[in-house]
Parts: sequence; C-alpha cells; structure tokens
Amino acid sequence: MDNEYGMTNVFATLAGALYAVLGISELATAAGADIGLPAWVNISGSILGGAMLLVIAAVFFRGLAKAGHDAQAGTAFVKVGIFLALVFAGVFLLVLFGNALMAYAVGSEDYAQWAPWDDVVPLVYAALVPLLGRVALGGMAPQRSEGGAR
Repeated sequence: MDNEYGMTNVFATLAGALYAVLGISELATAAGADIGLPAWVNISGSILGGAMLLVIAAVFFRGLAKAGHDAQAGTAFVKVGIFLALVFAGVFLLVLFGNALMAYAVGSEDYAQWAPWDDVVPLVYAALVPLLGRVALGGMAPQRSEGGAR
C-alpha cells in the first residue's frame, strides 16, 4: 500500500470514528440516555445533528472500505466526507452568527442568556479534524507524473 493512501486510510478511520461516536451520542441523548460526557462536548440531543454526524461517518467508513479495492475511489469518498463535514460546519456557523446578531441587535429576552458556545455543536468543532486532515494530507492522492497519460 502506498504511504499516501495509508495515511488517508488512517485519517478516514479516525475521522469516521469521531463522527460516529458523536452521532451516536447525539441520538442517545435525544432518546433520553445520560451518556456521561463532559458539558464542554455540548451534546444537544439533536436528532438531525446526530443523523448528519452519522452520514459523515458513513462516508468516511465507505471510503475506507472502497480503498481496499480501489485506492483512488477510497480517496474520493474521504474527500467527499471532508467536504460534507466542512459544509455542515459552515451552515452551523452561519446559524451561530445569526444568533449573535439577533442577541446583539434585538436584545430580546430569548437571547439574554445566550452565549456563542450554546451554538457550537459537535458538527462545528468536529470539523476541525477534517480541516486539519485536509491541510496535513494535502491533496491526499499521489499526483500524476508529468509524463503520464493524458
């Protein structure tokens, strides 16, 4: 196995596991289970958030499974997983920004006790792993040589 693909597989495993654990935690909390995670993890018990986390985990794990047969297809799934993670994090950051504007501009009683950390859900902070992975792994696939087929 090529070292670059090996690193991609390690990354897919770690990112998939992180997203799966957080997704299952979200769904378990939504079902009423006390999972005992520290408060800073900010598991909100969102069914939709848990489902999104599990979808991202499934894409990473599918990339890992595909890499056994076709390394480039596996890498493509990992790249899609990174893309999904960053897009969902971006959407939730826009929600955070909108809530901050509402808290500041309107000064409503609903937002009197609001703090930015309230909206930093696992989909937001977990996206740091794919972002850092993307930066650390670069293109995550061997580049074609200059003399290669076109």
